[in-house]
Amino acid sequence: MEKNVKSDKDQYMVTALKDNKPLAYENLYKKYHRYIFAIVSRSLINHDDTEDAVQEIMVKIFLEINKFNPTLAIFKTWITRISTNHSKDVTKSKAYKDWAKLDNLDNYKWSALEGFFTSIAEEKMTIEMLFKSANQEEKTILTLAYLQGYTHPEIAKLLDKSLGSVKTKIYQAIRKIRKNNPETCTVSA
Repeated sequence: MEKNVKSDKDQYMVTALKDNKPLAYENLYKKYHRYIFAIVSRSLINHDDTEDAVQEIMVKIFLEINKFNPTLAIFKTWITRISTNHSKDVTKSKAYKDWAKLDNLDNYKWSALEGFFTSIAEEKMTIEMLFKSANQEEKTILTLAYLQGYTHPEIAKLLDKSLGSVKTKIYQAIRKIRKNNPETCTVSA
C-alpha cells in the first residue's frame, strides 16, 4: 500500500477516483462533505455560499485527483488544503465581499437616502418594511441599485445575469413594493 493514504478505504477511494469509477464520487461526497463544509463555514458567512463552495471543492477534487501523490500527503490533508485555499479565494473575491455586505442591513451604505429620514433607525425600519414583500433576489438587486449605487450593467455582471433579467427583476420588485405599500413608497424604476 502507498504511504500516507492513511486507511484502506481512502486508498480504495483514491484508486477508484483515479480510475473514474462513478461510485467513488458518491463515496467521496458521503465521507467528506460534512468535513469540507466545516472547513468552509469558518470563512464564509452565508449557508448557501458555503454549500456552493463545497460543491466547487468537490468538483476540484474530482478534476485534480490525478495530481494527488500519496507519498507526499495524506488524502484528508490534501482535501483540507484544497478546501482552505478555495475558501480563501472565495473570500478575497470582489463578488463575495459585495455579497457579504448585503447579508446584513447594518452594513448597507445609506448615503443614497441621506437627509430623507430623520434618523438611521427610522431609515432602516422603513427599508425593512418596504423590503418585506420582496424576495431575497429582489432585495439584493434593489440594494445594489438604490442603496449602493450600482448601474444595471454592473449589477448584471456582479450577479452573472443578463441585463434584461436585472431590469425585469427591478421592475417587478418595485411594482410589488408599490402595491403592498402605496402610502409609503416613492421608489421609481
